[in-house]
Amino acid sequence: MSTTEWEERTNSEREKRQERGRTAPFQIDNLADDHPFFSFFRVKGASHLSYDVEIHSLLDNGRNYCTCQDYRYNALGTCKHIEAVLEQLRKASPQAFTWTLQKQPELQSALFACWIDGRERLCLTGSEALALPGASRLFPDGVLAEGLDIDAPDLLEFIPTLKSQRVLITRSAETALQRLGDESELYRKVLIRERDSLDANVLRKPLKGYQVESARFMLENRRCIISEPFGTGKRISSLAALAVIKKVRGNARVVVVTDPSYFSHWKRLIKIFYPLGVHTFGEALQRNAPDPFAVKPFFLCSYATLLRDAQKIQGLEPTLIIFDEIQSVRKWTGQTGQLLKSLHAPYTFVLASAPVLSNDETVINLAQYFFPREFGPLWKFLAQRAQRDHFGKVVQWEGLDPLRELLAGISMARPLASIAQDIPRRAKLRVVLTQNLKQRKVMGDQLTRLFALAGTRFEWSKKDLSSILSSIRELRLGLGEISHIVKENSSTPKQEYLRALLDEVAPSRPRVLLHTHFAELIEPLSTIAQAAGYSVLTVESQVQAQKLAAFDGPIVGFITDKHLDCRADGVNLVVNFDLPWSKELITERRQVSSNSATGYLTEFNLLVGGSLEERAMVVVETLPKLIGEWFDDPEDPVIEDPQALRNLIRKLAGRREERMSSSKMRKVEKSNSRERVISLKGIRDMGRPGTRGNERILSMGLPQKSLKKSIIWNGSSPLPSLAGATILLNLQTVPAGDGVEPALATLVNPANGHFMAFTPEHLTMLGEKLTECAFIVSAGTCGPVDELLREHIPGFDGQVPLLDFPGLLFKTSGEEYKFHDISEATLGKRMVWDENEIRRLYLGKRFSDLAEVGRSDLKVSWGLIGYIAREGRYYTRGSGGREEYQLRLDEMLPAEVFDLMLTRQNL
Repeated sequence: MSTTEWEERTNSEREKRQERGRTAPFQIDNLADDHPFFSFFRVKGASHLSYDVEIHSLLDNGRNYCTCQDYRYNALGTCKHIEAVLEQLRKASPQAFTWTLQKQPELQSALFACWIDGRERLCLTGSEALALPGASRLFPDGVLAEGLDIDAPDLLEFIPTLKSQRVLITRSAETALQRLGDESELYRKVLIRERDSLDANVLRKPLKGYQVESARFMLENRRCIISEPFGTGKRISSLAALAVIKKVRGNARVVVVTDPSYFSHWKRLIKIFYPLGVHTFGEALQRNAPDPFAVKPFFLCSYATLLRDAQKIQGLEPTLIIFDEIQSVRKWTGQTGQLLKSLHAPYTFVLASAPVLSNDETVINLAQYFFPREFGPLWKFLAQRAQRDHFGKVVQWEGLDPLRELLAGISMARPLASIAQDIPRRAKLRVVLTQNLKQRKVMGDQLTRLFALAGTRFEWSKKDLSSILSSIRELRLGLGEISHIVKENSSTPKQEYLRALLDEVAPSRPRVLLHTHFAELIEPLSTIAQAAGYSVLTVESQVQAQKLAAFDGPIVGFITDKHLDCRADGVNLVVNFDLPWSKELITERRQVSSNSATGYLTEFNLLVGGSLEERAMVVVETLPKLIGEWFDDPEDPVIEDPQALRNLIRKLAGRREERMSSSKMRKVEKSNSRERVISLKGIRDMGRPGTRGNERILSMGLPQKSLKKSIIWNGSSPLPSLAGATILLNLQTVPAGDGVEPALATLVNPANGHFMAFTPEHLTMLGEKLTECAFIVSAGTCGPVDELLREHIPGFDGQVPLLDFPGLLFKTSGEEYKFHDISEATLGKRMVWDENEIRRLYLGKRFSDLAEVGRSDLKVSWGLIGYIAREGRYYTRGSGGREEYQLRLDEMLPAEVFDLMLTRQNL
């Protein structure tokens, strides 16, 4: 472009920012308030990130200051935040703004900071200030001289002179002097001490020679890139560099920005090599725990949550920022990339396990971050180097070699042959992934059911044991392939991570061996490998293992635990897609693969956090003989001690406090506080209502506050609409003469979890509300429900479709089984009250207790209905153990009612 064209382009870019400042919504606060215009402002935009703006001039001369990324590097001297502040000042006081613009448009006799050509520079204004002795040498043309350090002795001696002459030292200047001076002093001290203290014993465990070399490279360059394969100890080297930095500055803080799957790996390395307090952004804090941002020096943050955490990271003022596995940032043009480039610290380490200089997008953005002056304004770079299609999309970059040379000067990427003798023969990396919503929802319900079954009192038959082991197998399969637990196809976190891993290592044309315990997973995983450009091979014999080792090009070999007698050499990468629940199998897997040519390989162990799989690995480490023989035996397991299996399932499926000690676990799973008291003490042991307000005295003599609002309708309050709703209804009855009479009716709308109870005197109102419903499901009623409703609920016309759920169960399994026995055999939840107890409560007019019994009955009934809807079966407690009965509710119910039972699992 010609000079005129560049001037037009520059004016166009400046006008864009002026337009955004005038039209975009901003929240602007004057923090200094010592001058109406030349002051310090905080600006918050639509991204909810705050930036500091300091106004030094009302003219368009680039003398103002902002902390945003765009202002630093656009070479325009302005940004939308500065323009937004000027626009607000212009509108707030038009006359005063116009007068100041004409008479005194610039701040006089002041030292302030601004960014010029990608560098933060100090500027001095005012004829009196510039006339001071030494000012012309230090500040030619009003800007700090080139080559003069911010903490140079001449400059530091000149600052008191400025203060004595009442020259204003602005906030931006004070911040720049302090920050840049501290960085320079820290760098010098670290270099001096590094020569004496950084050796192989700087951490709790000795470092390899190449790791010491990496740590020294980090300290000498301050801002550098370490691009070496997995397993070479990049993170350990960064901890060694941190140890030296903390010797100089004890209060140093470090922030690691990485993929969440590496959080556990970082915590493990810190625990082993350099114990520090670690806080993960977003994790829940314990009650009364101290503020981690005040007491902990090490912080872990995810790339995915930078929009939430970037402001907090800037507030921490970290001494060291580590961008771990930078190649996992796929889209630099989005908010994540922009926020990454806004994070700065005296030391910045970029770690990558894949070549970063081969990716154009990564090269461009790292060059802009590390070399802003050489890179220049982004808008200018795009105009010079980007080739676009007719839609305006960038299709190719030109002239990136100078940027690669700049980055190569601060990069360490040693040939692996030079460090192969020190690298561990097998570098092991455990990757902990997070369950997606579908897995969490389905598996949480299944684990609760398994835990409840382990707490029941009936003996397990061989059929029960087989069913339980089959359920656990399906849950393990569901962690790798969602279709095994949900009737739909979508990616799981394991599959997504495998896809990303194969993409990262593809340039090295690796031979990958993938272990899985389940042959069912090979087909979907093969599809992922083929989509990434890999050949696939199923290893079932030694001949196929040799084909894998001899293959020239990227290939993924799949092997199950039935074929661990094979041996494959020349493998570069091993992926344990699912970890076996047997230490012997883990050892056998590691004996399958090797690489005699390089002497090392990397092993990835994929694990889903908070799942059955993670809990099992804890048991593997503590009780290895107990778990493996039942779940990873290729043949049918022989279970000689069912009680031991019960205790094991409690550890696998229970909550954390229940997994800690199975001896403290109660016999029956509870759903609310009243059921817990009933199950432990029995309903007859509960005391009568006390007289102290709404306190209730229990048999143990301790008062308990009744915190729940009564669900009994008082006859005057408005009732919620039930129009078009599906209702679960429980009608409690007591014997009366030759028949029964209603004691209390309790209902719930499963769609919103709203409970309501009606005493006998208000059943007429209940009848009117039931006519609005679209469908009624009965729960726990005695006798044919339609006859009971017609006889005892005035106003009920019987036109609403109704499902007699208990009657349907009795019709399928027989009248000899009680509803309570079915719920215990299927869910492990037993309701201990009976007809006599309900009659006693009714005669005592204890409707509040009856309502709680009804609420609990509805919850258990809905849990049983949901289980049958999902599984198509239920169980009864027979003389020989559990008996199974098939029941297909999808064939009996409207589609919308059946979907509600599937989606709304708990009340």
